[in-house]
Amino acid sequence: MTNSLAGSIQLVDVTTDIFSNGVAKKQLWAAAIARDLAVGLVLGAVPEGWTAILTTTRLTADETDKLKMSPGDVREMRGRSETPYGARSARKMV
Repeated sequence: MTNSLAGSIQLVDVTTDIFSNGVAKKQLWAAAIARDLAVGLVLGAVPEGWTAILTTTRLTADETDKLKMSPGDVREMRGRSETPYGARSARKMV
């Protein structure tokens, strides 16, 4: 069974301003929104100064269903949250 978000969850690579051995830490985020709006939605959820770019990876309908995201949700998928802002959980951006 697929939901109405099939194909509407975008994956976004985020580069933080936190460095380890001279290399910026990376995170993967998901945004339940149209592809052309995904980067802006994610940038609104991360600290200022971080950068984001769409991945070329697309989720299957089954993967989308497992995420249980609603339109407008944004969520960190992997990468430990190492910011003073605390953990990143799913949230709705409207």
